[in-house]
Amino acid sequence: EVCNICTTVCPNLAFHSFEIEPVNYHLQKIISTINGVEVMDGDSFEIQQKHQILHLADWCNQCGNCDTFCPTAGAPYLEKPHLYLDKSVFEQEKDGYFLEVENENATLLFYQKNQKFHLSIQPEFIVFESKFFKAELESSTLLLLKLEVKEKTKFEADLTIAAGMKIILQGALDFYANE
Repeated sequence: EVCNICTTVCPNLAFHSFEIEPVNYHLQKIISTINGVEVMDGDSFEIQQKHQILHLADWCNQCGNCDTFCPTAGAPYLEKPHLYLDKSVFEQEKDGYFLEVENENATLLFYQKNQKFHLSIQPEFIVFESKFFKAELESSTLLLLKLEVKEKTKFEADLTIAAGMKIILQGALDFYANE
């Protein structure tokens, strides 16, 4: 079943519906200590539903219309991933995604707990980056191909963030292709 009610009742057109192929990734996590870096098995990441929705945060006035009509008693304007169209607002809010396109190369930026992540799809791999590391991931499995630690410090990186960003990137590219 597909529910796109929020996309139809929003007076500002602040929701974008897009389709993906269902995915199931068995991910890894990176643990960095003073003594070195270890890559371990992480959680699984699975999305079974083909139809997804992005919240276009810049266009939303939080009127609550989507909340009123949501059959799952959710609040789509709060719960759906926030895609910002204005980079300055994205940098100020620090709670969502921004698609940066330069010379036909797309990079998705994401803030989580005040930490910024970058994800871009290259012809042969995906680049996933934070202030602590830069990782090259296999495109279809998201398994680690190469890791560069930028600074020797303690950190833990869960690659479920990269998996989510890959899905959101598809939606953001779909939005811009249909605009």
